[in-house]
Amino acid sequence: MKRILNILWMLLPMWLFATNSQLEVECGKQFKVTAVAEEGVRFVRWSDGETANPRIVTATEDMTFTAIFEYIPIQENCPYSGTCGDNLTWELNCEGVLTISGTGEMTSSPWLAYRDFIASVIVADGVTSIAGKAFYDCAGLTSISVSNSVTTIGEEAFSGCSGLVSVKTPAILFNEAYNLFRLKDHEMPSQIKHIVITGGELTAEGLDRIRVSYRQLETIDLAGAANNELPDMALNGCYKLQALSLPQSLERIGYMAVADCKNLQAVIIPASVIEIAQSAFENCRSLKSITFGEQVSAMPGRLNIRAASTSALQRIGNWAFYNCHALQGLEIPAGVTEIGDGAFYGCTYMENLSLPASMQAIGDNTFSLCTKIKKMFVDAVTPPSIQAKTFFEVDRKTPVYVPDESVDAYKNDAYWKEFFIQGRSSIPTGVENVQGDNAQCTKILLDGHIYILRGEHVYDVQGKMVK
Repeated sequence: MKRILNILWMLLPMWLFATNSQLEVECGKQFKVTAVAEEGVRFVRWSDGETANPRIVTATEDMTFTAIFEYIPIQENCPYSGTCGDNLTWELNCEGVLTISGTGEMTSSPWLAYRDFIASVIVADGVTSIAGKAFYDCAGLTSISVSNSVTTIGEEAFSGCSGLVSVKTPAILFNEAYNLFRLKDHEMPSQIKHIVITGGELTAEGLDRIRVSYRQLETIDLAGAANNELPDMALNGCYKLQALSLPQSLERIGYMAVADCKNLQAVIIPASVIEIAQSAFENCRSLKSITFGEQVSAMPGRLNIRAASTSALQRIGNWAFYNCHALQGLEIPAGVTEIGDGAFYGCTYMENLSLPASMQAIGDNTFSLCTKIKKMFVDAVTPPSIQAKTFFEVDRKTPVYVPDESVDAYKNDAYWKEFFIQGRSSIPTGVENVQGDNAQCTKILLDGHIYILRGEHVYDVQGKMVK
């Protein structure tokens, strides 16, 4: 008599059933049953508790055997590795870092069998392309670093990678994000905190996609981007942004391009920038430091003692740094001829101000409410034109140091004469050799401040290195 034997598979923890086979066997005869595990899973037991595999049974009636399997924890067999192109290799280590290296095009993505374990991806220099769906549905992926050698990325390469937090990549990834991510709510993941652009020019669409994460962005490094303009409103409202590096080829910073980035601490304006447009950094309330080009402030007390500025900047627009009230000092670089209305209005913590010889005109309310200014240095031989409220609420007893030959011109100017005008030669200075910490030092009295020169470094009286 024949008996029916059914063999089922069960995969934990999903409890998915699938009939593997159905056999007719002779009643009373013994036979061997083997549960064969597919890649990535392993046999656990039979449903009746038996753990032998294969097992010997006797057919006495119609029987059903269920083999129970489970996924193999990926850490038990890592690292995993293989090839993904003619000259490309990949390795997934036990920390979930997938590294792709070699030269040429990526043609496959065999690591997807371990997609749930992939936390970080590094595409090394020499790789020229990323295959379509290469990281499809890697939901646990939080960090990607793509070499500048990558010039093409296939469709849906990062589809479903909604958990990205850190992205280092050429501009192409953001420029073509619509085809690469295919997310339901956004063209880009909205939780990105850190972005580095290593090369290429960001399109307007690419910049828009960076701003998708405006609620989360903490650092943006665009130094490697080839852009010559940061468009109007480009990074407006990235209120968690603390650090920003601008493209080194930048020539113009647009209207409100970085406005309302309320946690931005410092900014370096690249030497190539010619114009800072209206309200470009408005309401960057935590901005403490602005550096122009390769400008170096050696002595905080005399801000225009510095290495020659390489800045190409000519004009600072109206309200450009309005309400950046944490700004502590300002040194406008040589070459700037005009500062617009209200450009530094409300910079209430500014203590020192230095204006270059090229300065010609300063707008109305430009330094209004900068009530903590203690001293100003103006290198212009001809007094720059100012308005009645250019320095509104700034103490008129504030000393303004000007070229010796221009003292009378400033004292006779309708508005400059309200300040305490002094020639540059009146600034107290001095040099004295002193001994400290078993090393020969030089004490420098400069603009009323004491500094210690030791070797190649300069320190203030608290011991803090200032150069």
